[in-house]
Amino acid sequence: MDKARTLTLALDTSMAVSSAALLDGAEVMATRAWRAGRKHSVHLEPNVRDVIKDKLERVGTVAVAAGPGGFSSLRTSMALAKGLCSAMGLGFAAVPTPVALAYSSPTDVKSILTLIPAGSGRYFAQTFEGAPPSCRLREGSGARRTLPEAMGDCFVVNVEALHEIISGPVFVAGNVSEEDLDRLRETSSWPIEFDAGLIESGLARFVGLAAHHDSEPARPANAITAVPQYMRGAGITVPARGWARA
Repeated sequence: MDKARTLTLALDTSMAVSSAALLDGAEVMATRAWRAGRKHSVHLEPNVRDVIKDKLERVGTVAVAAGPGGFSSLRTSMALAKGLCSAMGLGFAAVPTPVALAYSSPTDVKSILTLIPAGSGRYFAQTFEGAPPSCRLREGSGARRTLPEAMGDCFVVNVEALHEIISGPVFVAGNVSEEDLDRLRETSSWPIEFDAGLIESGLARFVGLAAHHDSEPARPANAITAVPQYMRGAGITVPARGWARA
């Protein structure tokens, strides 16, 4: 790869708020977030252009949130990422959305619950343990930090049963409605923290940061064969850790 191509273009269309970000290592250079509704193919490309501006020749890697999430929305960002990588010979990373969500949580939390809407009153849920204090790092410092550790695989849970998977104080990271969050706080006997601003400001930058800070061996894959991760029924198809990189 051209040594001048050091930037990472990160994309996320997993949830209601989509986003794109341009990063130089751990430094976020530009980011945009928007609500595309059912028109992801209309909004994604112009927003990506706005983030990249005149720096396309410096992009060396495209990192994309691989899901779970919206079926058509995930296909849109994955297709754009694969097209750019194939046409320009760029590096590629497909980061599970729960990993990026866990990475977006405050560095001082010990327990993280990531939630992604699955429709019909259900959520894709996965629990993580925050990085120990010695491995925490402020965003933009340029060094690598340890990712939160997954405590199990991603699974589907009804909103009424969310409280059953919480066993202590927890930070909820994800796209959760106010009604469901209130219900969770009423039914759980443990303190629950939530920051709606993390989703509204866009997850893409954390997709890029997670790809940059990844210290796990990448599984063999490439942009051509990569596909979004979907949940099928109650089956588990999202790995607890590790993602595709080429």
